[in-house]
Order: sequence, then C-alpha cells, then structure tokens
Amino acid sequence: MTDDFSFFPPPPVPPGPGSAAAYPYVAPQRPSRTADVIVTSLLLALYWGGFAFVAFFSLFGMMITDSCGVNDCNYGNMNLAYILLDGVGGIVLLAASIAAIVLMARRRIAFWVPLAGIAIQCLLLAAWVGLMGTVVP
Repeated sequence: MTDDFSFFPPPPVPPGPGSAAAYPYVAPQRPSRTADVIVTSLLLALYWGGFAFVAFFSLFGMMITDSCGVNDCNYGNMNLAYILLDGVGGIVLLAASIAAIVLMARRRIAFWVPLAGIAIQCLLLAAWVGLMGTVVP
C-alpha cells in the first residue's frame, strides 16, 4: 500500500522576496494629463485676471448715482448688484479655483471648471449691468 494523496491540492508556495505575491497590490495611477494641467492653469490665471478687472471696473459704477437727488435713486438694487458681482463672484472664483486644483491633483480632467466659473461670472456681470440700469429713474 502506498501513500497516494494526489486528490489533495498541493500546499501553496510561500512567497519569496522577488515574487510578485510578496508585495501588496498597488492600484495603477491615472496618467498625467499635461495638456489639461496647462490649459486649466492658463484658464485659472485668465479667470483671476478677469475677475480683478471686473471688480475694479465695478468701482466706477458709483458714478451712476451722480444725477441722484435726495431720494431719487434705488440704492437697494445697487447694493444687490454689488453683492452679486463682487461677493458672489468672489465666492464662485474661490470655489472654482479650489475645485480645479483638487481635480488636477487627482489627475482628473479639470479644464471645464474655470470655463464654468467664467460663464457664471459673465452672467453675474450681466445681472450687475441690468440692476445698475434700474438705479437711476
């Protein structure tokens, strides 16, 4: 009688220092998108410069009240216009900048974030112009 235990599977081979099983699984990283990083950085710089220009330009909106008398102008609309353009626009700028940087760090496509921020800033500028047009009767 022979000791034939072939119906049992062979014991696993312990991993050696050079085998792939000795190292833990490392998830593959996303490829670096150099063009996306460059375009996103340029768009963010354009957005920051554009916001600085618009914020400076909005200071000259005060001249619209030169023709106002004592109680002729609607200062509530002017206050709302400045809150929208400078306040909300600044919050959108910071949120878009942070979101774009986080997406670039995670190697995701991020060029659309500054574009969306610029589009929102253009809408806020249009709202500012419309509201400032209603200040003077």
